[in-house]
Amino acid sequence: MSTTNTNHGIEEDEISLRDIILVVKDYIQEVKQYWWILLIFILLLCSYNLYKWYKTETIYNAELTFTLNDGDSGSGGVSSLLGNFGLGGMTGGGGNLLLIGELVRSRLIIRDVLFHKVKVKNRNDYLANYLIDAYELQEKWRENSNNEKLWDYHFANDNIESFELYEKSIFKQLFNLIVNNKRGILKIELDEFSKVIKINAKSKSSMLAYEIANQTFNALSKYYIRKTIEKQEYTYKISKHRLDSLSQLLLEAEYALAKFKESHRNLQLETHYLKQQRLDRTVTRLSIIQSEAARNVEVSKFALNEATPFVQIIDRPLYPLRATSASLVDAIIFGVAVGLFLGIVFLCLRKLYRDIMSD
Repeated sequence: MSTTNTNHGIEEDEISLRDIILVVKDYIQEVKQYWWILLIFILLLCSYNLYKWYKTETIYNAELTFTLNDGDSGSGGVSSLLGNFGLGGMTGGGGNLLLIGELVRSRLIIRDVLFHKVKVKNRNDYLANYLIDAYELQEKWRENSNNEKLWDYHFANDNIESFELYEKSIFKQLFNLIVNNKRGILKIELDEFSKVIKINAKSKSSMLAYEIANQTFNALSKYYIRKTIEKQEYTYKISKHRLDSLSQLLLEAEYALAKFKESHRNLQLETHYLKQQRLDRTVTRLSIIQSEAARNVEVSKFALNEATPFVQIIDRPLYPLRATSASLVDAIIFGVAVGLFLGIVFLCLRKLYRDIMSD
């Protein structure tokens, strides 16, 4: 009895395996018979990929790397900046690197970038206007806006406070075009371990990529240094102004004493001696105060130098910039692979449907 069951099970397994092989052969035959359908799928997918490849624009990449050697990072300027960007609890290199990241994406820095003038051939214009032309924004405004002022608009000045509402809207569009998190022109990478900062600008215009990377660094370093040494610089200027004032008073007092001695060489009256002694005391007192003020100036100058961060360029972008574009070979290979897969799936599903309906 058990031998009979075993033989029956083996027969069922053989039948099932044979059925599977026959079904597979049927489907292979179906694919071979209708090879021209596969070719249609492949041609369609290749055509679509070739169209995408043709429409894909060449993107130029400008990379600028620099390192930040902080001075007194706990100084008032940096501390206040960290607080303004919600990083008040952070100090040292980590906080400063995060501050750099926030500053790059701020309107304060991007404003300086957009309204930096660049001369290209005979045209000396704002980067903002080159950006409008390169990305054909006027064409989009003609299609999507009824405001005729937008249709041929270019910035004539950089005084944002005096802009009309539509001009501020244009500025915001350009700002988002540069710093948009996913598709923006400008990206920044921070390495907390090495303290190397990379500014990466990608654009369809090599000039825009180059200038945006460089001007972002220039505006960023200038503003960061200025805010970092703000407190120390103010102290130094006050000390220097006081020293200059005291030096001028000392010169006047010395001149007055010398002039008095020249006009009263033969002193006979006690009042003359008294006036000379007063002038002598004034000169002596001013000399002591001036010496102390000079020492304070040196101390404040030293503190200013210590607090000044050193922003060192590692690499600037150089022409010609690296260009990235879609590969024609990759587009064709991808089209063939996807077309072949979809064609086989279609033929198999069609045969399966026919078999089901015929049963």
